[in-house]
Amino acid sequence: MSPAVIMGTIVLLWLFGRSRFNLARYFERALKLTNARLTSAYRSERVNAIVHGHKNSRHMRGLAIDLVSPLGHKEAGRVLQAAADAGELGPLKRVLVEGDHVHLSFEAPQ
Repeated sequence: MSPAVIMGTIVLLWLFGRSRFNLARYFERALKLTNARLTSAYRSERVNAIVHGHKNSRHMRGLAIDLVSPLGHKEAGRVLQAAADAGELGPLKRVLVEGDHVHLSFEAPQ
């Protein structure tokens, strides 16, 4: 795991550890369900521009993660959507299978 991913994860966990609604537990659950590795989490505007992220990316608000699973991105997406449908991933807004990874987008904490 790259230092940037590790730092993004630390920042993300710090952000949501301070929130009354802890999304980090849902991020962790998604990784465990698919035996995945986190490839992207919180991004600054600068990092988002470098990776050609969407200008309104939820990553910049700590509301999205990308992961890569040994299950393959399509199967991991299916597993995560089933978990979301069962209410296991909290305020998950969207599961997107994007090329070589799965993108999870969450609703903002209330």
